[in-house]
Amino acid sequence: HRAQEYCGMALFYNGNFDQHPERGLVKQQFTRARVKEFKGNSGIGVVADYRQPMYDIGKIGRIVLAIDGYLINGEDVKKKMFERGAIFASQDGSSEIRCGEIISKIIAGNKTFKEGIEKLTDEVNGDFALVSLTEGELYAVRFGGKKPLVLGVRGNDFSVSSESNVFENIGFKLLRDVEPGEVILLNKDGAQTITKLRAYPTKYDSYEWIHNAHPASVLEGKTVAVVRERIGELLGERNRIEADVVSPIPNSGRCYASGFANSSGITYREVFVKNYAGGRNNSLEEPEDRIERAMTNLIPIREFIEGKRIILLEDVVLHGVQTSHKVDILRKHGAKEVHLVVGSPPMKHS
Repeated sequence: HRAQEYCGMALFYNGNFDQHPERGLVKQQFTRARVKEFKGNSGIGVVADYRQPMYDIGKIGRIVLAIDGYLINGEDVKKKMFERGAIFASQDGSSEIRCGEIISKIIAGNKTFKEGIEKLTDEVNGDFALVSLTEGELYAVRFGGKKPLVLGVRGNDFSVSSESNVFENIGFKLLRDVEPGEVILLNKDGAQTITKLRAYPTKYDSYEWIHNAHPASVLEGKTVAVVRERIGELLGERNRIEADVVSPIPNSGRCYASGFANSSGITYREVFVKNYAGGRNNSLEEPEDRIERAMTNLIPIREFIEGKRIILLEDVVLHGVQTSHKVDILRKHGAKEVHLVVGSPPMKHS
C-alpha cells in the first residue's frame, strides 16, 4: 500500500556507494539471483511513487536517502532554496521537485547529518520517516509521528523499517517503535539515539491503522489486524442489520468483516475471490483505468450471492469508483440487499 511504481536499493561497500533505483515492482527488479551479487556492510531499500533512493553531494560529503512522507510548505522551501542558489537534478526526468529531493539537499548542505536534520525543523512543515546512508554510517529518522518507523535486531545486526511485518521472515526481532522526533545512528557499535528533534505535537495517522499498514505489522505496540477486527466488532454492535452474509471486499476488508461477523452473529462468507494477477487499483490516476482494473480484480461467486442479504465490509472509500462497481456486481448476480459498511471513520474538520 505504500507504493509500487518505483523501488530501489543503495549499499555502501569499500568506500563506495552501489545504487540501484529502478522502475517497477520489487519482485521483478530485485530477483534473488541479482541480490546475491550485491555487496555491502550497510544499505537501504525503498518502494516509492517516484525514483528513489536519491543521491546528493554537499558539505556532508556523499549521501543517499530514501523517504516516505510529504511537505506542506514544499513550494515555499523550494523558492527560498532557489534564491540561495540551490540546483536540483531531476531524479526521474520530470520537472517536478519532490519532497525527498528538498530534504536531501538541505541535509547535504550541512557538515554533519545531525546538523542537517536539525535544520529541517526550522525550514520544513510536514511529516516523514527516512533512512539515509552517508560514508560509513546509516541514519533513521521519524520526524513527526504520522509515518511509522520501527527498529529490529538479529544478533549483532540492526534494521529499521516502515513496518514490522518484514522482520518476521528474515529472523529479526521487533525491538520498538522509533519515537516521533527521534534520530537513530546505526553502525558497527549498534543502534543509538543521537538526538531528539523538537517535533510537532505527535499526531498518529489513522490511515495507517485503517488502510496502509500490513495486517501483521505492529504499530505503537498493537497488531494492526487485531485493531481492525475490533473496529469491525464495534461496527457490528452499532449497526444492527438483518442479513444472511457478512463479506469483505478482499483483501483489505477481511479483518473488519471478521470482527463484524463475530459481534453480529451473522455468517462470514467471502462472496468475491481476489484475482492476484490484477494489480493494485488506487495507484491508477484515471477513473476509466480504475473501473477496468476493478472489473478484473475480483471474481464473484454467484451461489454465495443470489437471493442473499449481504453486508459488505470495506476498509476505506477513496474514489468511490471501485466500491460502487462491486455493489453493482452483487446486484447483477442476484443479491437481495447490499449494505455497505466502511471501517474508516468519517473525515471531519479537515
